Amino acid sequence: MVSSILHPHPSIPTLELSTPLRGLLLVCPWVSFSADWPSYAENEDKDIHSGPSMEGWANDFASVDEHNNYSEPCLTQPDWWVNAPVKKVLNVWGEYELFRDSIEELNKTLTRAELDVTAVRCARQVHIDCILDAQTGMQPGPMSEAVWEWLKASYR
Repeated sequence: MVSSILHPHPSIPTLELSTPLRGLLLVCPWVSFSADWPSYAENEDKDIHSGPSMEGWANDFASVDEHNNYSEPCLTQPDWWVNAPVKKVLNVWGEYELFRDSIEELNKTLTRAELDVTAVRCARQVHIDCILDAQTGMQPGPMSEAVWEWLKASYR
């Protein structure tokens, strides 16, 4: 959404905001369709997803011609995000997820764009671990705690 606000896409209706978003919560975002990141190999037996299944989903989601800044934010440069209409960003991801390295790369890009980014790499957590905690009734882990703390601090 933020990409299309900053850089209107001809096939997406233009969205204009009268004020910036108060916050942007990125929970384990899928920001690259490439399986060439080291975290894919390192976390193949740890994450809830597998590399082959993600490659298949990527091919179903977007054709090769559609791999661009809108579908793969990891491809962007910092100038893509300059003047993003958002006051704060929380980017959380799991240490044991396939997407770990690409999320960390996007985090660097957002930080270089001078956005107010809080980045939390959650030890021993997998993809969307905070959502899995809520779905299963398990004890909340570091990812859940990070999201709650950021929300409390951001919206007082």
